[in-house]
Amino acid sequence: MGKKQEEIEAIDEKKSGSKLQWFFYVVLIPLLFAIAVGLIVATFSGVNVISEAAGIGHKVAGIFGSGEDEQNQNQGGTYSAKQYVGQIDSLKKQMEQKDKEISKLQSELDKSQQNNLKMKQTVLDLRSQLKKAQQTQAANKKKLKEIASTYENMNPDNAAAIIEKMSDTEATQILSQLSSETLAGVLEKMSASKAAKYTQLLSQKGS
Repeated sequence: MGKKQEEIEAIDEKKSGSKLQWFFYVVLIPLLFAIAVGLIVATFSGVNVISEAAGIGHKVAGIFGSGEDEQNQNQGGTYSAKQYVGQIDSLKKQMEQKDKEISKLQSELDKSQQNNLKMKQTVLDLRSQLKKAQQTQAANKKKLKEIASTYENMNPDNAAAIIEKMSDTEATQILSQLSSETLAGVLEKMSASKAAKYTQLLSQKGS
């Protein structure tokens, strides 16, 4: 009887050892391996495992300690609802001030753009006026040459008599378009004072 009991106890011990080995090989070792791999991956990913664990601990402690009074929360670095409202109001005022500054800058920019547009339009108008003046000058010059050609074919006596009745500006313009030979003949038929005056005016115009 005693021998059979010992055999039963030996079998039970063997079964117990097998269960312990199964727990080590199937549960404990894979679990430890998984934890080690997780720590290695987290470290290579730049995660501070110790810091993260401490943060989680603080959060858990904060959940269980949420029943503390407002004074202890403020001392712990958190803010009350009243303080949050004050911060929000302060931020709103800052935003309103920034909006005013932006509106002012936008108004100045619009004014500057309007001035630039006016300046561009002024330049365009001046260019247009200059072009018209040049066209008019060219037309007048052409017309003056046509008139001068008439005096070229006119008798010097008649040409001198007509030119003497013109203003000094008109007379000088026509005389300046005549050939040297025709001009000499016309001046010769004028009075000495008129001839001298037109000669002086033509020399000034030529200079």
